[in-house]
Amino acid sequence: SGASARDVERLTTMERLRALDRRVLVIALLLVPTLWWGPDLLWPYRRVVNLGAPGETVAVLGDSIPAGFGDTVGTERAWPTLVAQRLHLTVVNQSVAGDTTDRGLARLDSVLDTHPRLVVVELGGNDMMSRAGADHMRATLDAIFERIQQRGAMVMYVSVPSPLSTTYPSAWSAACERRGVWHVRNVLDGVFGVPSMMYDSIHPNAEGHAHIAERMTREIEGLLRAADRQRGTH
Repeated sequence: SGASARDVERLTTMERLRALDRRVLVIALLLVPTLWWGPDLLWPYRRVVNLGAPGETVAVLGDSIPAGFGDTVGTERAWPTLVAQRLHLTVVNQSVAGDTTDRGLARLDSVLDTHPRLVVVELGGNDMMSRAGADHMRATLDAIFERIQQRGAMVMYVSVPSPLSTTYPSAWSAACERRGVWHVRNVLDGVFGVPSMMYDSIHPNAEGHAHIAERMTREIEGLLRAADRQRGTH
């Protein structure tokens, strides 16, 4: 019976060792990637191309929304101006009502001539409204992103709601993923369809722009803080 007790104790000890080995393996599998890649593994900005871009200027390449379309808005009350005031930034707003991604690409050089650190692109809504091909729009956005990045700047892409189809949001996301662009999804969330915040069925009024500016301030500030960290200025 003594031998049997020792055998049971030996088996129990072996089971405990095996259980410990499994726990150690699980911990190792969790720790090794973190030790290898460091805190950037969980840092959402790590994939943004040109994160350490020089300069201070932010440029906006957009359509009627950042252009401040509507009698109650104008550029002085549009979200780019409000963000500039809140963050004490130089924001060059080169947004044109009615612009598609093709038109934005055609005038991109004038935006890049301002030597921006960051270009915020809000285009694609008019492509969607005119039912332009989603694949063509994605390719044009890809070209816009690539040219901005070739000039050494970061890109933030701002998309709008797509009540008609999921095809366009998928194309926007694909272009951002491919080029390492920070994507702000559905910038009109909490504004679109709310009568007190809309000038018409598409464009926000001044109150709507103030709401958008709150979110865009957080988005731009977060990205620029990460960029400052990357280039060692903070």
